Amino acid sequence: MSADWEHIQNLFLEAVELSSEERARFLDTACGDDAETRREVESLLAHDAAGEGHINHAIQDTVQSLFQSVTLQTGTIIGDYEILKLLGAGGMG
Repeated sequence: MSADWEHIQNLFLEAVELSSEERARFLDTACGDDAETRREVESLLAHDAAGEGHINHAIQDTVQSLFQSVTLQTGTIIGDYEILKLLGAGGMG
């Protein structure tokens, strides 16, 4: 990932949490005279606002699908082993 894209992404992630008045002041300060960076961040913000519901649903559906695809179901046989029940989940599961 290029340094410019990382910078734009970081600015977007900070700006998306702000109200519209705070966002404008933040971008004035963060972007300064860099009109291209500001344009990129504002474009990301506009797309996020226009499709927020769709983006959230897509992310949730993707996470659920990934979780289901990596969760071993009861009765699954792997080599000499059979999954009898789920003992835990998550980083410590």
